[in-house]
Amino acid sequence: MDVRVVEREQFGAAILYFTGSKAHNIVLRQRAIDRGWLLNEYGLFDGETVVARGTEQEIYRALDLAEIPPPLRENTGEVEAAANGTFPDLVTIDDIAGDLHYHTDRSGDGRSSLREMVEAASARGYSYVAITDHGVMYGCIDFYKECKKANLKPLVGMEGYTVPLDHKKKEGKEDKINNHIILLAKNNDGYKNLMKLTTIAHLEGFYYKPRFDLKTLRQYSDGLICLSSCPKGELGQDLVAGDYETAKKLAGWYAETFGEGNYYLEVQRHEYKKYLDNYKDNPKIYDKLQQLQINEDKWLPGIYKLSEELGLPVVATNDSHYLKQSDALAQDALVCISTGKSMTDIDRMRYV
Repeated sequence: MDVRVVEREQFGAAILYFTGSKAHNIVLRQRAIDRGWLLNEYGLFDGETVVARGTEQEIYRALDLAEIPPPLRENTGEVEAAANGTFPDLVTIDDIAGDLHYHTDRSGDGRSSLREMVEAASARGYSYVAITDHGVMYGCIDFYKECKKANLKPLVGMEGYTVPLDHKKKEGKEDKINNHIILLAKNNDGYKNLMKLTTIAHLEGFYYKPRFDLKTLRQYSDGLICLSSCPKGELGQDLVAGDYETAKKLAGWYAETFGEGNYYLEVQRHEYKKYLDNYKDNPKIYDKLQQLQINEDKWLPGIYKLSEELGLPVVATNDSHYLKQSDALAQDALVCISTGKSMTDIDRMRYV
């Protein structure tokens, strides 16, 4: 399988870039990641500024490579050999870079405005960007207009909340439980179905969150691309719980519901263990980070196994809520406002 991906892990933005199928991209990818940089066809970026732009040779020099070794340059398919087995197979869903999972200030816990989001995407050389606010489509029209002004392809979507049974049932704590799902409109029919789903979720299914059940999702699935979402997705929760067979059946249901080429297994790599040392003196946060890492270590291998066994494509995202590292505290304040907490509270939802 040819893999066309360069990954970036900073600044809360896109994590995937599809360059070409040559195995030497694995080498470039790792060099860029080591420096916290983004590599795409427009150049090499450190997140906000251009490090190198131009020929391949200029990019090689910026990455301290005189040239790509001939064996890798000629190898167009043996990606696993180039990566020494350290990188999983990923399948592209499009041809160039962009955000596929992004929460704006219309989401309640997103920091950046629509204009800031689109301007940043344009400055980074993206060709598209998606809006996936929590359960709502408040920002979609303004988002579309901003993207068109910036000559970016707008991917209109939302992160919905699903329940397995009847979304009209609202009787107790069990009915409060919901799961996340990413839905993107691929055409006008998909856009109309997104509107139907969010309307039903608010008028019929609202119980702490705007929810819809799987029967309703199937009914309005035409024209939509579905991503399995973060570990809070139904698929992720099954894998974290160690119930692989249930996860496998569920993934099959989603693949059949949305049709070939319209369902993707989503992965995110947050590496919580990197931050454990910062919270050694704060047991509650330390324990939460440890548990999040344990969950991630169960979730990701399960996703890759499902991809191999079911032949489903994998797409990497970042659950983005702000654009720059310096926005983190402001976004944390927004989370506190939306959840009725204080920033001094330790036991609360947080992204930092």
